Amino acid sequence: MPTKEAILKSCEILVAKRVADIQEAMAASREAANNETKSSAGDKYETTRAMMHFELEKLSGQLNEAEKLREALFQIAEAPCTSTINLGNVITTNTATYFLGIGLGKINVENESVFAISTASPIGQLLLGKSFGDEIVFNNTTQQILSVY
Repeated sequence: MPTKEAILKSCEILVAKRVADIQEAMAASREAANNETKSSAGDKYETTRAMMHFELEKLSGQLNEAEKLREALFQIAEAPCTSTINLGNVITTNTATYFLGIGLGKINVENESVFAISTASPIGQLLLGKSFGDEIVFNNTTQQILSVY
């Protein structure tokens, strides 16, 4: 079973890659915009520039969200472990292992699948406040909580 530290490290790597990919896409869009020359078809030029500007705005929003994920990971790393499920806990049930932190979906940590979920997700909402031995029903499947750390 992966440790909380190993899960956090995997999440940090994934978020850092997401940030780098977005920054690379932004740089490519800026370069394309700078290389676009004004042609005799002025409307086409203006339309292309507007589309590039829109793409940069979209990427900027994605970068902002990725930076929020990175900041959330720093806060989660400092969260104390409690026996009652809260932000930052790793929860093992009879069917899956969950990391209640940021929503990255299914990740692979030390050759094991872990579902990185947020507190706002449906299953995150079900898990909040529960503890060892409690049960939740998600997608018509009963899951018993085997460990919380």
